[in-house]
Amino acid sequence: DRRTLTLKALELFSLLETIPRAELSREYCSAEQLRLARHLRDHLLTNREGYVSLAQLAAEHEMSVSHLQKLFKQVYGVPIYRYIKEYRLEQAAVELVRSRKPITEIAQHAGYDNASKFSESFKKRYGKTPSRYRADKKNAVKRSIKNKTE
Repeated sequence: DRRTLTLKALELFSLLETIPRAELSREYCSAEQLRLARHLRDHLLTNREGYVSLAQLAAEHEMSVSHLQKLFKQVYGVPIYRYIKEYRLEQAAVELVRSRKPITEIAQHAGYDNASKFSESFKKRYGKTPSRYRADKKNAVKRSIKNKTE
């Protein structure tokens, strides 16, 4: 339906605004290194239940922690934990708009045990508290739908 498409389009535009504009690395990265960096990223992003230390990941891939960190930053332009934090905040922003879940539940899913720390990080990233962000996005959708039906 038209309302759903409008919401999805706004959601996509919101996500596109969050893509970091990091400078491209001038260092060469082999296909194998690129695959490894993607594997590490995927592992870190999908393993939300338990904490995985960089030392453990580095040992599993027979490399030093510093080499793992350098490789990740070379491929993605930012340190590992900053990448994870930004990714989880982006996912939380989408969830705030898509669902009616309580903010504390969204905060926990984003890896925050403390909702106030989540709100602080979210406000630093988006310039608004999670509740204000949710309200503003939903109001924007309503205005968009209203304007299109007039």
